[in-house]
Amino acid sequence: MKEFYDSLFEIVSFIANMIAVITGAYQGYKKLNQILKNKKPSKRNQRRKRK
Repeated sequence: MKEFYDSLFEIVSFIANMIAVITGAYQGYKKLNQILKNKKPSKRNQRRKRK
C-alpha cells in the first residue's frame, strides 16, 4: 500500500509541477504580448487577435 501512495504522490507532484510550468509560461507570454502591443500594433498582431 505504501508503494501505491508513493507513486500516487509522485504523479500528483509531477502534475502540479506541469501546471505551475504551464501557468508560468502563460503569464510570461501574456506579459510579453503586452510589451509587444505597447511598442507598436503591427498588422500581424491584429490578425492574430481576431482568431
